[in-house]
Amino acid sequence: MSLKTKLLELFKYEPDKDGAQTFNIKSALNDNWDKIEAWAQSVKTALTKLVPTSRKVNGKTLAEDVTLTAADIKMPDSEEDVGAAMAKRAVKQYPKTLDVHKITIGQLYWCDEDTANTPYKAGLIGYTQGIALCTAGSAEEKWCSIIYIVHAGKGVWFQYRDQDGWRDWVKLSSCVTPEKHTLPLTDNWVDFDLPCAYFKTQENVVHVIVRAKRKDLSLTGTQERLAYLPEGYRPLYWHAAACAVGNGDDGGLAHATIHINPNDGALIVNTSAKYNFCYAMFSFVIA
Repeated sequence: MSLKTKLLELFKYEPDKDGAQTFNIKSALNDNWDKIEAWAQSVKTALTKLVPTSRKVNGKTLAEDVTLTAADIKMPDSEEDVGAAMAKRAVKQYPKTLDVHKITIGQLYWCDEDTANTPYKAGLIGYTQGIALCTAGSAEEKWCSIIYIVHAGKGVWFQYRDQDGWRDWVKLSSCVTPEKHTLPLTDNWVDFDLPCAYFKTQENVVHVIVRAKRKDLSLTGTQERLAYLPEGYRPLYWHAAACAVGNGDDGGLAHATIHINPNDGALIVNTSAKYNFCYAMFSFVIA
């Protein structure tokens, strides 16, 4: 015995009683689909009658789908349309501040060449302009932190205030791999195994890697100028670092010292041993 649904009277089998019958495509599928289609069409027709076609939106009748553009919508209490009003809006959507130490919470503030107390004491020009925000009700409160985001992704700065006043601005580090350079060796020395190199991190720490040998493998001793660091990579004062020297024999390596001249950047090896190989890895903070 088959059954019918209450609402649309759709045909359906009773599995326990009709299991032995041959499946009827017309009754079980096609007739049911026809009833569903007829019902859906009646619903669609009824819905179209809910909104009178005589009504209009911005002068457009509702007889069919209506598409509204910015030119169709007026601004409040104005004859100007939204499109024209938006075209006149300021490019900078943040209020400008003349002093980051006077901003309030809940708002980003635009900072330009007229803004005081930013991380750039020489004034904001070009890509050093940016936006600032504070973490307290007001930056004038005793306990407050300010974050300054430089325009065009040039960095983020942080400053805080405590009972002793405003502290210095601190630039937050970003995960950026430093650019590695080939260390310029003197004429008597060449790379051994790996290139001699140097690089500087964003914290102004210079790292130097030395794996060098004398070009003709002749032995040398006492003081020997091995390489030079360019300007911007030299220590503020004379700097000494440990290194190892050898002569290529099985006698092993001897301890030595590399001195870095802050004036010309020379790397000078100091030892009493005879050697033609030098190995070192050291770091120092520059001015």
